[in-house]
Amino acid sequence: MKRLIMLGTLFMLPLILVLYVLGLVWADVYGERALLYTRNLQEVSKTEELDVLVFGDSHALSALAEDSLPKSVRSTARGMESYRDILLKLLYLGSLGNNPATVVLEIDPHMFSAYRSPRNNRTCIQQAVPYSLYSSVYPTAGPRSLMDRLTPYFPMLDMTYRNQLSTYLFEKLKRMVLPAIAETETDDTPWAQLTQQRRESSARGRANTQFGEDGLNHEMADAFERILAYCSENSISVVAIRLPATAEYLQAIETASAEIGSYLEGFAFDGRFDYSRLYAEQPDLFTNEDHLNAQGAAQFTKRLLEDLAASGFMSSSKETLLHE
Repeated sequence: MKRLIMLGTLFMLPLILVLYVLGLVWADVYGERALLYTRNLQEVSKTEELDVLVFGDSHALSALAEDSLPKSVRSTARGMESYRDILLKLLYLGSLGNNPATVVLEIDPHMFSAYRSPRNNRTCIQQAVPYSLYSSVYPTAGPRSLMDRLTPYFPMLDMTYRNQLSTYLFEKLKRMVLPAIAETETDDTPWAQLTQQRRESSARGRANTQFGEDGLNHEMADAFERILAYCSENSISVVAIRLPATAEYLQAIETASAEIGSYLEGFAFDGRFDYSRLYAEQPDLFTNEDHLNAQGAAQFTKRLLEDLAASGFMSSSKETLLHE
């Protein structure tokens, strides 16, 4: 038996060492994202007199010039954010007694698609909120396992982290072995400089990735409705917004957009602004088909703040803080 234990130990030690080293590589490349995610939520939770809190994914994140926001307006928008993650953030803030007066909620069609269900911030939000809250929104999580407790120390135990690292290592190897191909595949040509044909092709590809043959995803719709119910129960105003996108992208998602738009007609929001076509014919304001660049974000942030103030969602004393 002792011999068997020794052999098992000798076998496990190298494996643990490899997992630990790979975890360090992952932390160097991706680990900061989880730390920044948690830090952002903690900072928001300590904000006093929170008039407006913006929720959304990378569309909202790229559309807001956060340095231009007045102190009473904060954003927790993050790439890959799903309605489940947004619901968790609201529940967490509520548990601390710091509900915002108004929530600005992104309602871009892809937020309701099956695409957003697996592409979420589950691994980040799990570290940012109490596990009891996490398991109430991600019910398949079940009781916290030993693996869950070890993951912060050995990230490679989590499949999402393993996939992230393997993708990163593969791309890095490809750039080393086939630099010419890698350079072609990572073409950073500005959106405005692409030919019309390439823009349309890129937009169709993006739409297919987000929707495929699917439209409204019931998991995302359920989380969205729970957000609205929570806001109603806690007297939080909800302002729903669609963010700016390019003409090519809007055309590519036309069918899915109509279906989800029909679903949204069943809800009464305290405010609703459709900015989807605001800059549709200004490609120089976009990084790609559905994300604004820094110039676009500066313009949009000013417009959003003006609309929120004009509609009474920001107190008059804060209106003077709107940045020119």
